[in-house]
Parts: sequence; structure tokens; C-alpha cells
Amino acid sequence: MIRKSTILDKLIMIVIAIFLLAPLIFTVVYSFARDLQGLLPQGFTLDAYTALFRDENILKVLLRTLIISIGPVLVSMLIILLAVYAGLRYYPKAFSYMNTITKIPYGIQGVILASSIIALYSGVGGIFRNRVFLLASAYVVFVFPYIYQGVLTTITSIATNEILDAAEILGQSPLKAFFTIIIPSTYRGLLSTGLLAAGLLFADFVLVNMIAGSYYPTLGIILNRTLRQSGAKAAAISTILGIVMLILSYLVNYFSRDKIIRKAEEEI
Repeated sequence: MIRKSTILDKLIMIVIAIFLLAPLIFTVVYSFARDLQGLLPQGFTLDAYTALFRDENILKVLLRTLIISIGPVLVSMLIILLAVYAGLRYYPKAFSYMNTITKIPYGIQGVILASSIIALYSGVGGIFRNRVFLLASAYVVFVFPYIYQGVLTTITSIATNEILDAAEILGQSPLKAFFTIIIPSTYRGLLSTGLLAAGLLFADFVLVNMIAGSYYPTLGIILNRTLRQSGAKAAAISTILGIVMLILSYLVNYFSRDKIIRKAEEEI
């Protein structure tokens, strides 16, 4: 039986919403403010956004940030998909090991992960001297826990093994059936998982600052530099980051909602 919400419940939700939205609202207001010396601005202007988009490098930085956010997610998802396929078809007991291995990045995030990578590959030549490659590799490892859990939940939400068995009986390769039948059937869940992971990387600062730094400046790096020059311009960059994250959150909720509704209909 579902309990009806009371006035106290609604009041608590309003307080939580205000607490979560207040920093974003004040940041947006500050990005438009002119001569903000007290609590209230003297006026509003678009100067911060005009100066921001007048800079030709900002679009390159935005594109660079999108590439380094999406690329590692695709690589990580491909690895996880192949691992889940192998576990479902040939090594069911391997899932206990995969559950443990994919949780390791939880304990080596941020400064620990970046410091370890720099210390390990500082004297190594070849491609490992490329800081962008090291950053992308670190991101692949960083999003492993989030992608693995999402992929495993999505793939096992349907009768995957039964579908692959039927495809094999009909003369289709199980691996080909996995990529042509299973993945298209669960693309909403996979897409929401990928968007969530990409959102984490899009807002990252610690890893990209320590590993790549000036070699590959992203929006997080530019934001940190801008804070020392102009607070309003930094607020404008923060607003753009916040809007992108809100869009990604909405898309994740949209695609996840369809999966939840479909599961509820199957249970009914």
C-alpha cells in the first residue's frame, strides 16, 4: 500500500530542492551580473558570454572535452560488452571475478589514480609518453564500475541466452546475434549508461589536470584558469557545464524511464 505524501514530506522535498538548486541559480545570476559588489547586482549583462564565445579556442575546448568524454566510454563499453557476452555464453562463474575487478577503480579514483599512472609510466617511451593516451586510458578504467553495472543489468534484463541459443540453431553466429539482436533490443539502457559515464568525465578536473594539464586543456582546465582572471566569465563556463550536465541527466532519466516501465509491465 502506497502511503500518501504529507505536508511535511512536501516541505522536506522543497528544502532539499532549494539546497541543491541554490548554487546553480546563484552561479547563473552571477554570470549575468554587472558590478556585483554586494548581495544584489547593479545590473545584468551578456558581456561574460560574449567574451567567452568570442574566444575562438572555446569551441575547440568544448569539442576536445566531448571527444575525451565520449571516446573512453565507447572503448570501455565495448570491453564490458565482450566480457559480459563471454561470461553469459562460456564462463558464467567469471561474473564473480568481474564484479570484484570492476569495483577496484572505486578505491583508486582521482589523485591516487593519476599519481599511480604518472609514476608508473614516467620513464617509459613510445605511446605511453603521450599524455592524452594516458588520460584516455585512465578514463577507460575510471568508468569501468559504472558501465559494467549498467551493461550487466541491461543485458540480463532480457532472455539473452535463450535468444542466442535460438539464433545459433538457425545458423547464426552467437557473437553476431549478440551485436545485431541483443544490443539493438537494449540500446536505451546502454545509452543511458553511456550518457551517465560521459557526464562524469565531462565534469572531471582532477585526472585531466594531473595527467594531461596544458597538453590537453578541457573545460575544467579552462574554468580553473578563468577563476583567476574573471569571476563572471568563470560563472559563465560553470553555467555551460551545468546545462550540459542537466541535459545529460534528463536523457539518462528519459531512457531509463522506458526500461523501468517495460520491466514493470512484464511483472504485471
